[in-house]
Amino acid sequence: MGRERYATTLQIVDPDRLSNPQQNFDMPFVRGGVEIDNDGAPVAYHIREAHTGDWWSGKKTLTCQRIARETAWGRPHVIHDYDHDRGAQHRGTGILTQVVQRLKMLIKYDQSALEAAILNAVFGAYIESPYDPQMVESAIGEKFDDTQLGCYQDGRLEFHQDRRITLQNGARIPIMYPGEKLPPWMPPAPKVTLKVLRVRRSEILQQQRAYPPNR
Repeated sequence: MGRERYATTLQIVDPDRLSNPQQNFDMPFVRGGVEIDNDGAPVAYHIREAHTGDWWSGKKTLTCQRIARETAWGRPHVIHDYDHDRGAQHRGTGILTQVVQRLKMLIKYDQSALEAAILNAVFGAYIESPYDPQMVESAIGEKFDDTQLGCYQDGRLEFHQDRRITLQNGARIPIMYPGEKLPPWMPPAPKVTLKVLRVRRSEILQQQRAYPPNR
């Protein structure tokens, strides 16, 4: 081996390259790229010639090479080091496996929040009017026909004069003319989040502990 002191070399292989040949499903004797015997002991490893993310490698990403675990006299060819969490486990588990689903949900949440922010940043305008579309167009255009507006107002006046329904306590029941609406009046209420309520509750408890009431 030239000037090398030892004839043994070590090559670190990405665990992603350890996989079943031709992307097959796990089988009784090949599981996750690890070939086992009848006793469940590993006897060989199927390693891709290139990583699946190496697009420049072409067909090598689909070609696996079978490497025996050890020689006939017991010298190891492959040292497969991983943490065992369960019995009959043949390969390690990624550190993100337990949180993959949560990460997907967070990614989807971030995308939804970004889309909502983009929609809120878009400026939109609309016209709300009880009149017909033709009347609105004429009102904002160069020509305006006031005869149509007068007919509409006369119809409203006649409609409301004939419909004055009141209750015993004097309350009126409004009946709207076509195109009218009566929006409810809702006074603005202070928006207090759950976090603010918890902080306030904690402050109140601390004040009560610092200054107990007289008994």
